[in-house]
Amino acid sequence: MGRWSFKLLAFLAVVAGFFAAVIVLGHMALDYLRQHERYAIELSQIECEPPPGLGRTDFLDEVQYYSGLPTRLALLETDLRERLADGFGRHPWVERVR
Repeated sequence: MGRWSFKLLAFLAVVAGFFAAVIVLGHMALDYLRQHERYAIELSQIECEPPPGLGRTDFLDEVQYYSGLPTRLALLETDLRERLADGFGRHPWVERVR
């Protein structure tokens, strides 16, 4: 019984180590990709419907002013959706963010 349980524990340790390595490597790969220009856009590239009488570029400049959003946005940020919604919501002419 002792030998069998040792083999089982060794097998489980190897499996757990494998999954831990996959998780760690996945996080490292995501951090690496977040730094690449390929996965970033300019705030001015966002397509949106500006308020009447204001051009899209001017509107996005104002959104950036009111919100403090950076000029370049990393598309792989985990909270990007919330940051953009909060940023656009700070503009006084924005009624709602979808």
